[in-house]
Amino acid sequence: VNDEDGPLAVLGMSNDSPFPPPKHSNNAHNTAIQAQLNAAKRFFEACPVSTQLRLSMVPAVLGCEDLLARGDHAVLMAVPGSERPNAMTVNTFNDVKLRLQERAAKKRRRRQPRGADTAPARPLYVNNINSQRLHCCFRSLYGKDEMELEHSDIVANTRKSSVSLPLEVDVTQSFGVATSVDFQHLDMGPAHLVKLRHVVEMPVLTHVNLNHNRLGDAGVELLFRALVEAQCSVVHVALASNAIGDEGAAYIASSLGGLPRLTSLELCDNCICESGSIALAEAIGGGMGPPE
Repeated sequence: VNDEDGPLAVLGMSNDSPFPPPKHSNNAHNTAIQAQLNAAKRFFEACPVSTQLRLSMVPAVLGCEDLLARGDHAVLMAVPGSERPNAMTVNTFNDVKLRLQERAAKKRRRRQPRGADTAPARPLYVNNINSQRLHCCFRSLYGKDEMELEHSDIVANTRKSSVSLPLEVDVTQSFGVATSVDFQHLDMGPAHLVKLRHVVEMPVLTHVNLNHNRLGDAGVELLFRALVEAQCSVVHVALASNAIGDEGAAYIASSLGGLPRLTSLELCDNCICESGSIALAEAIGGGMGPPE
């Protein structure tokens, strides 16, 4: 740099240099999302304690935007006067499910050799410990079942389908009123859970599903510390594909003693290696070594 201070003078530095400042999200969108979450919180607070209150938030499914935008007022409710009282209403999500199934079947046909069976392979084992499948909107609303529809048939792994939840939106209050929180594919990081420490009671929370985010070790610590301090009765926590490493796994292991009802934990597709796996195994096994 050549200026009056000489050829080696250094320009003033700031938090914005050498990179441009981050782009702020649209305030109108933030306000709309927060208003929906606040409305759900007020509604949940007015419901009887025995009611199962499930809150899900995921990106819109590509190729089904028109169906989702149409919407309806009868999600998962029985048809009044139906000959089959337990039948579900033919609603938006059923239409979405049918479109996804047709799209998945066409994709399988293109990949299969001519004349081959295009039916999807049945899974050898279906894990439903603690009714965890009931608390995942991809299963309960969109029809994911590993037979007709797999996860990749619903959420495409493309930049076009990527969604980032604005940092200005506070999702943590949901933990204090919902039976299950289901926030997937929202690019949630540790900063989204900072306010969770202020939620001192989680009286009805039993299922936490934060799959396919970017919580990392720091986010895992924030989550499990809040669950333990609130003496939460959570039974299932899903954190698949969250860039969790050995440090995060070790913190989860150290928290298990403070969560006596937690009996199912989903940690697939993370970065947990030997030390983290050993910490979890010892915590689950009570820390007992092999007999002498």
